[in-house]
Amino acid sequence: MDLRPVLAETPVFAGLDGEALDRLCSLAERQDLLSGDLLYREGDPSTSIYVVASGRLRVTSDGTLVGYVGRREPVGEMGVVVG
Repeated sequence: MDLRPVLAETPVFAGLDGEALDRLCSLAERQDLLSGDLLYREGDPSTSIYVVASGRLRVTSDGTLVGYVGRREPVGEMGVVVG
């Protein structure tokens, strides 16, 4: 999968010019998850920003469903920004 269109269609990155988007793509890695796979656990430090390319992720807190992250939405960005 070409990650450039995925990142270009993600609202947080949509305003990047072509050169910045190319640099971002050079840092990006694809990670595939199957239904039921865990991206990371609540409380784990967030060192990466993930973007849902297709499908959706379940978000839970203490085992309770609190919502979903859908297509072209970022995950983990606050932990990376806050540090």
